[in-house]
Amino acid sequence: MQPPQPGPIPDPARIRQPRPTIRCFSRLPHLCARFQPHCHGITEPPHPLRESMMDLRTTLTALATSLAVSLAAPAIACTVPGNASAMQAEVLSHLNAERRANGLAPLRLSNKLDKAAQGHACDNAKRMSISHVSSDGGTLKNRLRRAGYSFRTAAENTGRGFASGARAVQWWMNSSKHRDNILLRKAKEVGIGIAVSPAPDNKLHWILVVGASK
Repeated sequence: MQPPQPGPIPDPARIRQPRPTIRCFSRLPHLCARFQPHCHGITEPPHPLRESMMDLRTTLTALATSLAVSLAAPAIACTVPGNASAMQAEVLSHLNAERRANGLAPLRLSNKLDKAAQGHACDNAKRMSISHVSSDGGTLKNRLRRAGYSFRTAAENTGRGFASGARAVQWWMNSSKHRDNILLRKAKEVGIGIAVSPAPDNKLHWILVVGASK
């Protein structure tokens, strides 16, 4: 009895491979259209555990990104002199003395104007500048809006290197434009910012903002 003869070896080119199944989900119709044009959007209910893991992965990614941004852009501290409150009171005293001498009502301190003035004093101190334009391009109007101060009128004086509040007011009064701001008739309130530039400069930077709210 002869052993059975092997059958013909099939031509690989003629072998029909099973067509891969592509599962499409109604939540991702754009993928269906891209990878299988005739897909009818088979819907598969989401698995609760898989959904929870995806949410957790998204949250951790967002936290990692936030941390990376924080580490990449460290905050630069603003140095304020230890006797800043006394220096502010000195400025206010001399400022109002000049206004009374010119028949004008004294100014009262405003928390919102203080916030705008102190922020710009810190910004100028970091840059060793006396600019009226912030490092981000902002103007006095922008800074007052950020501080929440809705104003009818406002003006600003800047200074650098004055050793005392009295000296700052004296210098401003000897400059016509700065004097006009101190003696602004419509002004009712004032904010005073003081900051020290980084070493080895270590100079006092002064900001005076006068205004009247709406």
